[in-house]
Amino acid sequence: MTLRWKIAQAAEIRWWQRYLKNKPTADYADWKRNYWHALLDRCGLSFLNENTEPASHTGMGVTSETILDAGCGPAGIFMIFKNQAVDALDPLLDQYEATLPHFKKNDYPNVNFLSQPLEDFNEKGKYDAVFCLNAINHVADLQKSFDILVNSVKKDGHLVVSIDAHNYSFLKKIFQA
Repeated sequence: MTLRWKIAQAAEIRWWQRYLKNKPTADYADWKRNYWHALLDRCGLSFLNENTEPASHTGMGVTSETILDAGCGPAGIFMIFKNQAVDALDPLLDQYEATLPHFKKNDYPNVNFLSQPLEDFNEKGKYDAVFCLNAINHVADLQKSFDILVNSVKKDGHLVVSIDAHNYSFLKKIFQA
């Protein structure tokens, strides 16, 4: 792991600590779950919600039993899936749990948390839905990470990748650094 990468990860932890410092845990969790539901609606994936039964739901005729949340952070989309088997991975999960009252692995019994970078993920099977939300720009090897994401999705599954985009040139320079 390079020094630059270690610095970036330390900065990520500090950012979350500052961001969540004055946010009541329950209020933030409610807000974030609503945010994820709205995202699913915008993506046309509203059938993937916390009330979905793993083996039977209507709508698009897709059974979404398995979910991958790659680069999940402490408040990833894993938060809204209660009836699905979810793998959530992020190299900072252990540090999030140790330093953020907003994230406790035990709050999500159906989620298998993997504290590792996406590049080290060895997918054992295919997922019905794979999410990489605002995290792909944090990987060390972009091509390898995209290959892993694409190879992790079932033939008729869904892959959703997003990235934070900023319209201000000064922010672009900051994030490039």
